[in-house]
Order: sequence, then C-alpha cells, then structure tokens
Amino acid sequence: MESGSHPGHLAPVGPDPMEAAEDALEGMGWTFNRRSEGLITFGVECQGTRWACAFFWDADLAALRFIARFEDTVIPPSRSARAAEAVAALNAALPLGHFRLEDDGDGLVPAFAHSLLLGGIAPRAGRGHVRALLTHAFRRCEDAAPAFALLAKRGGRLPSVKALALALARPAGRA
Repeated sequence: MESGSHPGHLAPVGPDPMEAAEDALEGMGWTFNRRSEGLITFGVECQGTRWACAFFWDADLAALRFIARFEDTVIPPSRSARAAEAVAALNAALPLGHFRLEDDGDGLVPAFAHSLLLGGIAPRAGRGHVRALLTHAFRRCEDAAPAFALLAKRGGRLPSVKALALALARPAGRA
C-alpha cells in the first residue's frame, strides 16, 4: 500500500456487494429491507431461535459486514462471566467469524459477526460468497443456541461448566 493511502481507497472490482447480498437473500426466499445504500436488515427463525440480522458496507475497510443477533436470548448480567467463557470456547473453535456479547440494558445478547474483506480484489463478493457466509454463520448460530439458551434461562442455578461444554459440543452429523 502506498504511503498515506487509506484502506477505503482499495475499492473492490465488480458487482456491488450489497446487491450480491440482496440477490442471495432473494434466492433464499427471505424477506429483507434495504434501509439505505449500505444497510440491509432481515430476520431469520430456525429451530425455535430468532435472529435479527444485517449486512452493511464498511467503506473504511472495504468490507461487507454481517451480524446475526440472537433476538430472544438475553443473558442476565449475573451470568456474564460464564457467558464470556462460553463465547471464548466458541470462538477458539471458529475458523471464520466470531461470537460476541452485546449489552442491551437488560442483559447480554449473543451475536455472531463476520466480515468479507473485498478491498482491491476481483471479483467482488457475489451471490455465492454471500450464501456461503450465511450458511457458515447460521450453522455456527444453531450450534451455539443451546448453550446461550442455558445461560439465558432465568431462575435456577448457573449452568455448570460441564453442562455448557455438552451444549457447545458440535454434533457429529446433521439430520
């Protein structure tokens, strides 16, 4: 990179990544809202868990960013240390993306985030890239949902480290 150049100057080559995100969502039959030139929001429900999702374009990084928040999962503040341990365990096993905990005022909301860095590369993110990102993201979210549900459960005892480890164990196969 030239001295004084900025990552935002590494514009991707090819189709608009936000259009690729729209194409992928349309291809999956999902309803979405293009809130602005650089923001798409949508919701997904699977296996009893709802996610509030967004794609947004980060011009400074030349990246298509994605986030999926566990919409109905709020972990009480009293369980924040155990939740942080669970997130650390999840993230240690992830090749791409990461989980994080976001404070919503009532507790901690788990979220999965991933970015596609596109600066200076061709072709820019296409529908296939976005579908691959979504497939990876929702598989990881589905795998993590039981552990986050245990942590979010009000009342009762704090889940043991062993119970969380079992909830975090990845299944050997998929039905």
